[in-house]
This record gives sequence, structure tokens and C-alpha cells, in this order.
Amino acid sequence: MDNVRYKVLLIEDNELDQMDFKRLVENNALPYDYTISSSMSEARRVLGTDQFDIIITDHSLGDGTALEVLDLAGDTPVVVVTGAGDEETAIKAWEAGAYDYLVKDVNQHYLKAIPITVENAIRYKKMEKKLQLLLSKVPPNGE
Repeated sequence: MDNVRYKVLLIEDNELDQMDFKRLVENNALPYDYTISSSMSEARRVLGTDQFDIIITDHSLGDGTALEVLDLAGDTPVVVVTGAGDEETAIKAWEAGAYDYLVKDVNQHYLKAIPITVENAIRYKKMEKKLQLLLSKVPPNGE
């Protein structure tokens, strides 16, 4: 990586999961400038005043769900994380625009997937923007 830092919004209502995320970032020296919101209403306020490179959100929040986060995210990639995952919830998240869906496991192995998922999501978003820019420069008749 080229000394790039990512602005990450973690929306998580479980304090232990928040601490696990902080520990992941610190122990792995991840290049994240992160903000943690512990509720949907807090995330709504933060998203109204700041922009992020990626949002990582728990699916079930005390006052909302990841589907509401997806509505607010605009073109920011969103990774949905849940402890009560099933295929139906994953499909709903993907259909609503989630970049990826991770299931929390008791041993917290899902945390190992976060750095590569974040990197891939941001890289994908950058490539998508470049493609849109290139396509906007192509004349309608393709010449």
C-alpha cells in the first residue's frame, strides 16, 4: 500500500465487538481512521456530516438495521456483518447494495476477513468510478 489511509465508519451496537475491531486495527497497524457509531440514529448523524471510504455495519442495531444504512450510504461501499446470519438475510443485503456480507463467529475469525474485504471494496469502487469516467468520454456512436 502507498501510505493510503481509509476513513472507515463502523456501526456496531455491541461494545465487545467494537473493542475487537479496535484491537484488529491496532494489532495489525491497519491504515484506518475510524469512527464508531453505536446506533442507527448516531450513524445517521455521522453520515450527515462526514464522508467515508467504507462503512462496516452490524445487521441488527437496536434502533434499525443494515438495510437502513444501505439507504443512507449513497455510493459508499457497505459491508454487512452479523452474528445471526443466514442466506436469506445475506441475499437481502446484497440486493439492497451491500458490497459483502460477513458472519460473526464465536472465535472472531471473521475479523481476519475485514482487511481484505475493505481493500477489495474500495478498489472495486475506484475501478467503477474510472470506468464511468471512461464511458462518459466515449461518443454515443462509439467512434
